[in-house]
Amino acid sequence: RWEKAILITLSHPSMNNSDFQLGLSNLVHLDKKRIISALENYHCELEQKNHQLFKKQECQSDHLPWNVSAMFDLSLAQINTELKWVKNFIETIKRRKGV
Repeated sequence: RWEKAILITLSHPSMNNSDFQLGLSNLVHLDKKRIISALENYHCELEQKNHQLFKKQECQSDHLPWNVSAMFDLSLAQINTELKWVKNFIETIKRRKGV
């Protein structure tokens, strides 16, 4: 039943195996400068995505059903968390020796 599938989806977090994680697993094959450049680009694109999503939500906020508003809120929270993580990771790589 579709209700059961929805409840299962809402009840259990899933691991999102992304292309980004594949890239992380292969960082040892790249030099520090290229890693930092790629991650800074990733961070910049995430900032743009965050800004676009925020503006989209802001423009429609008076007309969105509560559940759709929650979807926007979740996406923005995930992007903001990832932005912080990427920024910290870039700083960690900059401080590392032998990368």
